[in-house]
Amino acid sequence: QKEQVQLFQNTPNPFSGETTIGFYLPQNEDIELLLYDNFGKRIKLLASGKYEKGRYFVKINSKGLSTGSYYYTLKTTSKSFLRKMLVLE
Repeated sequence: QKEQVQLFQNTPNPFSGETTIGFYLPQNEDIELLLYDNFGKRIKLLASGKYEKGRYFVKINSKGLSTGSYYYTLKTTSKSFLRKMLVLE
């Protein structure tokens, strides 16, 4: 079984204040980690660039985000992953 890129669910979720998104890369990859609102509008670039094989964690602050659902995507050269998160007041 070949190792695969993984995008983990943010914790805590739902959150207020701060949450952490984790992802795993089985090899060196160019990535983009993006945050979108419920309407698919891009809100923020959370991480990008060339990352080496390994596990990574990105902290997000809810400052400036309204209460509601958001989506985050991890894009690599070969695949794209999507997860949903919930921001509380």
